[in-house]
This record gives sequence, structure tokens and C-alpha cells, in this order.
Amino acid sequence: MDVIFELPQQLWEFLKDPGTLTFGTVVFIATAVACLRIFSKAKTAWWKALIPIYNVWTLTKICYGTGVFSLLYLIPLVNLVFYVFMCRRLCRVFGKGLLFTLGLIFIEPLFILILGFGGAKYRGPVKTR
Repeated sequence: MDVIFELPQQLWEFLKDPGTLTFGTVVFIATAVACLRIFSKAKTAWWKALIPIYNVWTLTKICYGTGVFSLLYLIPLVNLVFYVFMCRRLCRVFGKGLLFTLGLIFIEPLFILILGFGGAKYRGPVKTR
């Protein structure tokens, strides 16, 4: 079989494994449902979480009050730094602290579930000092 990417054979077999695909699908669906809940908590239409690119715009609007900052995701390397800032801001608008932010950065699916289904309440965009 011709492979477009040169991946080591063991990695390729792991990625094709039904268990890996099933786990990835479950994590994706759980994260998507948690995002629906986060949008609902923020008094935003839940369906906006399902539309690619528009969901990033809307999430930036939830966190910063404007969606313009989502354009920073288009700039290489800046997008990585902005992701950290977005995670921090998302935690702040839901009343979570720095440790929760670190969890959101490094173990995103788990902490998105906690944020979506936990008791966190949306407080609105945080004013900067």
C-alpha cells in the first residue's frame, strides 16, 4: 500500500487500529458535546459550536467580547501563544484559576468536559486592567 506520509510502520499500524480510532472518536464527540454546553452556559446559541472557524470566532467573542482576536490563529507561532492566552481567558470568564488553565492547556479534553458539565458559571468577558 502506498502511503502519502512516511510514517514508521508501527506508528502507521497503531493509527489504523480500531481501538485507536474508537478512542479518538469518543474523545472527539465528548469534547464537542462539552463545547456545546460551554456555549450554552455563555448564553450563546449552542449550534455555533458545531460550525468550524465560526466556533473559534464565537469562543473568542465569549472570552474577549470581540471575535477579531481569533484572526491571531492564522499567524504561525503566534497561534500557539494565543492558544495559551485563550485558555487562560476562558478559565477566567468561568471563574477558574491558574491550575485549571494549565490542565486545560495540557489535558484539554478532560478539562473541557469539567468546564462544560461542572458547576462553573459564565461571568462575562473579563475587563483588563
